[in-house]
Amino acid sequence: MKRSIFLIFSILLMLSVLLTACKTEKVTTINGIKLYGELKITGIEFKDNTESEYVVPGQKVIITTEVEYTDEEGKKASTVSKDVSIKIDSEAPIKLDGSEFIVDATAISGQKITITVSVEEKSKIFEYIVLKSPDKTIGADGIITDYGDIDAIVNKERSLPKDYVPSDLVKLTVPTVLANPEINQLRKVAADSLSALFETAKIQGVTLKARSGYRSYSTQNALYNGNVSTKGQEYASKYSAEAGKSEHQTGLAIDITSSSAGDELTVDFGETKEGLWVKENAYTYGFIIRYPEGKEDVVGYAYEPWHLRYVGYELAKEIFDSGLTVEEFFALK
Repeated sequence: MKRSIFLIFSILLMLSVLLTACKTEKVTTINGIKLYGELKITGIEFKDNTESEYVVPGQKVIITTEVEYTDEEGKKASTVSKDVSIKIDSEAPIKLDGSEFIVDATAISGQKITITVSVEEKSKIFEYIVLKSPDKTIGADGIITDYGDIDAIVNKERSLPKDYVPSDLVKLTVPTVLANPEINQLRKVAADSLSALFETAKIQGVTLKARSGYRSYSTQNALYNGNVSTKGQEYASKYSAEAGKSEHQTGLAIDITSSSAGDELTVDFGETKEGLWVKENAYTYGFIIRYPEGKEDVVGYAYEPWHLRYVGYELAKEIFDSGLTVEEFFALK
């Protein structure tokens, strides 16, 4: 009987030793570190290779997920995990490859990219905003190459091609001041947004009028030269643009006014009920006041509360919230 008990005990002891041996024989090597037994995830860190929330067209963004494992002895080791879940919500066109993506060259400033990365039950949301690099969209001759984009920057240093005429100009459907059919046009995307802006203003008791939209190169040339002849070079440079350097040629700029301003383009418009309403609400329809008060040295022109520029809903909000001019926002000044 004693012998039988001893035998059973010996067998159980041997099984215990064997099980322990089997357990300790499970080895996982992570980055040269040996971990023993069953591993537990004790830490997850998500990070990317960007320096800010802004990304430029053509940029490659790499998101990495570093997972920390701990073995039964408390030893730790970390590695980059590829076993992640990716969820995309992007206004901008991107090319995704695993947890990396490239912003398409056609992306427009202001478009948002949201990437949600998940491992186990932990996740992180990465949010990016496209912001084009102005130095990548201008030639040595000072003529911009992205003149057809709604975020194209046109100013005294950045010109449009002499022969550029937007292909999608449409007749305005809002109240206008002048009979000239050329200036009563905008590009369709801007014209549609202007109609919505005017309609909302009307509902809220504000009546606006469009005075001057698209201007061809030749029209702008005649206007500028006329100002030089009648009012002098200093005035012309302060209140009007040389041909090719006017936003009106993009078909995305519109001068607006109201009866309270005598249907004229005057700084007094900025203090009218209509002008104040536009200042606070234009961005919600994709427009910004391009030449704000006190920024003449930055934008190159005097304050024009009547001059609206369509840049798209996303970018307009970013610029409005920042309180910056286009030049400041894109770090041109």
